[in-house]
Amino acid sequence: MTTEARIGHGGIFEMHNGAQFQVIGEVTNISPPKLARDAVEATHTESPEGWREFIAGLKDAGEVSVELNFVASGPSDDLIRAQFDTAVASQLRITMPSSSSPTESLTCNAILTGYEPSMPIDDRMTATVTFKITGKVTYS
Repeated sequence: MTTEARIGHGGIFEMHNGAQFQVIGEVTNISPPKLARDAVEATHTESPEGWREFIAGLKDAGEVSVELNFVASGPSDDLIRAQFDTAVASQLRITMPSSSSPTESLTCNAILTGYEPSMPIDDRMTATVTFKITGKVTYS
Protein backbone atom coordinates (compact mmCIF):
# COMPACT_ATOMS: atom_id res chain seq x y z
CA MET A 1 0.00 0.00 0.00
CA THR A 2 1.34 3.43 -0.95
CA THR A 3 1.48 6.06 1.78
CA GLU A 4 -0.67 9.17 1.61
CA ALA A 5 1.63 11.14 3.95
CA ARG A 6 2.38 14.72 2.96
CA ILE A 7 4.82 17.38 4.08
CA GLY A 8 3.52 20.74 5.29
CA HIS A 9 4.86 22.65 2.27
CA GLY A 10 1.95 24.39 0.58
CA GLY A 11 -0.10 24.93 3.74
CA ILE A 12 -1.73 28.36 3.94
CA PHE A 13 -2.67 30.42 7.01
CA GLU A 14 -5.12 33.30 6.61
CA MET A 15 -6.70 35.89 8.91
CA HIS A 16 -9.85 37.84 8.09
CA ASN A 17 -9.04 41.54 7.83
CA GLY A 18 -12.64 42.76 8.15
CA ALA A 19 -13.34 42.58 4.42
CA GLN A 20 -11.76 39.32 3.25
CA PHE A 21 -9.25 36.64 4.17
CA GLN A 22 -5.64 37.81 3.94
CA VAL A 23 -2.77 35.33 3.60
CA ILE A 24 -0.16 35.66 6.34
CA GLY A 25 3.15 35.57 4.48
CA GLU A 26 6.34 33.63 5.06
CA VAL A 27 4.83 31.08 7.45
CA THR A 28 7.29 28.36 8.46
CA ASN A 29 5.09 26.26 10.77
CA ILE A 30 1.36 25.96 11.53
CA SER A 31 0.13 24.11 14.61
CA PRO A 32 -3.58 23.46 13.98
CA PRO A 33 -6.17 23.15 16.78
CA LYS A 34 -5.77 20.43 19.37
CA LEU A 35 -9.27 19.21 20.17
CA ALA A 36 -10.07 18.20 23.76
CA ARG A 37 -13.11 17.35 25.85
CA ASP A 38 -13.54 17.61 29.60
CA ALA A 39 -14.38 14.47 31.53
CA VAL A 40 -16.83 15.41 34.30
CA GLU A 41 -16.91 13.12 37.28
CA ALA A 42 -20.36 11.70 37.95
CA THR A 43 -19.46 9.18 40.66
CA HIS A 44 -22.15 8.66 43.30
CA THR A 45 -22.61 6.56 46.42
CA GLU A 46 -24.02 3.67 44.40
CA SER A 47 -21.49 3.65 41.56
CA PRO A 48 -20.97 0.00 40.57
CA GLU A 49 -18.23 -1.70 42.60
CA GLY A 50 -16.82 1.65 43.70
CA TRP A 51 -15.55 2.64 40.27
CA ARG A 52 -15.47 6.33 39.38
CA GLU A 53 -17.90 7.29 36.63
CA PHE A 54 -17.53 10.10 34.12
CA ILE A 55 -19.71 11.87 31.59
CA ALA A 56 -18.61 13.83 28.54
CA GLY A 57 -18.14 17.53 29.32
CA LEU A 58 -17.54 20.60 27.23
CA LYS A 59 -15.33 20.61 24.16
CA ASP A 60 -12.36 22.92 23.69
CA ALA A 61 -10.58 23.52 20.39
CA GLY A 62 -7.47 24.76 22.15
CA GLU A 63 -5.04 27.05 20.40
CA VAL A 64 -3.51 27.65 17.00
CA SER A 65 0.08 28.81 16.76
CA VAL A 66 1.89 30.03 13.70
CA GLU A 67 5.60 30.63 13.23
CA LEU A 68 6.76 32.97 10.48
CA ASN A 69 9.64 35.02 9.21
CA PHE A 70 9.27 38.39 10.95
CA VAL A 71 9.01 41.29 8.50
CA ALA A 72 8.56 44.44 10.57
CA SER A 73 5.82 46.73 9.21
CA GLY A 74 5.03 44.25 6.43
CA PRO A 75 1.40 43.44 5.55
CA SER A 76 1.29 40.40 7.87
CA ASP A 77 2.86 42.29 10.78
CA ASP A 78 0.42 45.18 10.29
CA LEU A 79 -2.62 42.87 10.27
CA ILE A 80 -1.45 40.91 13.32
CA ARG A 81 -0.77 44.06 15.37
CA ALA A 82 -4.11 45.59 14.31
CA GLN A 83 -5.92 42.40 15.31
CA PHE A 84 -4.16 42.38 18.68
CA ASP A 85 -5.31 45.98 19.30
CA THR A 86 -8.98 45.23 18.54
CA ALA A 87 -9.34 42.66 21.35
CA VAL A 88 -12.13 40.86 19.47
CA ALA A 89 -12.20 37.42 17.86
CA SER A 90 -11.14 37.18 14.26
CA GLN A 91 -11.83 34.49 11.71
CA LEU A 92 -8.91 32.21 10.78
CA ARG A 93 -8.54 29.76 7.93
CA ILE A 94 -5.92 27.03 7.55
CA THR A 95 -5.65 25.23 4.22
CA MET A 96 -3.92 21.86 4.35
CA PRO A 97 -1.53 20.81 1.60
CA SER A 98 -3.05 18.01 -0.45
CA SER A 99 -2.48 16.10 -3.64
CA SER A 100 -6.23 15.88 -4.21
CA SER A 101 -8.74 18.51 -5.15
CA PRO A 102 -10.42 20.17 -3.38
CA THR A 103 -8.03 20.62 -0.51
CA GLU A 104 -9.19 20.41 3.10
CA SER A 105 -9.39 23.58 5.13
CA LEU A 106 -10.57 24.57 8.56
CA THR A 107 -12.03 27.84 9.77
CA CYS A 108 -12.57 29.10 13.29
CA ASN A 109 -12.99 32.22 15.35
CA ALA A 110 -10.10 33.01 17.65
CA ILE A 111 -8.69 35.65 19.94
CA LEU A 112 -5.10 36.68 19.30
CA THR A 113 -3.40 36.04 22.65
CA GLY A 114 0.29 36.31 21.82
CA TYR A 115 2.68 37.89 19.32
CA GLU A 116 6.37 37.20 19.94
CA PRO A 117 8.89 38.62 17.46
CA SER A 118 12.49 37.46 17.85
CA MET A 119 15.53 39.28 16.46
CA PRO A 120 18.67 37.17 16.98
CA ILE A 121 21.94 38.82 16.08
CA ASP A 122 23.12 35.93 13.90
CA ASP A 123 19.97 34.38 12.40
CA ARG A 124 16.75 35.33 10.63
CA MET A 125 14.10 37.27 12.51
CA THR A 126 11.04 35.19 13.37
CA ALA A 127 7.73 35.61 15.16
CA THR A 128 5.26 33.28 16.84
CA VAL A 129 1.57 34.18 16.86
CA THR A 130 -0.84 32.40 19.21
CA PHE A 131 -4.64 32.32 19.03
CA LYS A 132 -7.18 30.90 21.50
CA ILE A 133 -10.09 29.38 19.60
CA THR A 134 -13.57 30.35 20.66
CA GLY A 135 -16.42 28.08 19.61
CA LYS A 136 -16.47 25.31 17.02
CA VAL A 137 -13.87 24.55 14.35
CA THR A 138 -15.42 23.95 10.92
CA TYR A 139 -13.74 21.54 8.50
CA SER A 140 -14.46 21.60 4.76
